[in-house]
Amino acid sequence: SPEDQTCDEAFKALRRDRKRVCNLWLFPRRLLLAMILTVVFLWEYYAVHCTTSPIGGTVSQSVSLPTSELYPVLSFLFSWYKPGEEPTPYWTFKMPGSDIN
Repeated sequence: SPEDQTCDEAFKALRRDRKRVCNLWLFPRRLLLAMILTVVFLWEYYAVHCTTSPIGGTVSQSVSLPTSELYPVLSFLFSWYKPGEEPTPYWTFKMPGSDIN
């Protein structure tokens, strides 16, 4: 027990415990998983749906209306499955105060 330790034994135990830099078992695994998934899905959203603006920020890509009102379920499950879109976009990013697209 800690009360029966000599000073040398207590010092060795302290040095042994300090060598354990991080014990991941103390960190809530579900919270860690939620944080990792949030970062992954945010990165995926920006990689698929955004582009770099002329001044260096990230903005949404031009958005077009779908060709049909029937939206397939697969398009909600998989980002690579896209239904048909109108050829002309109904929204395009424009720099405030200029005509740059």
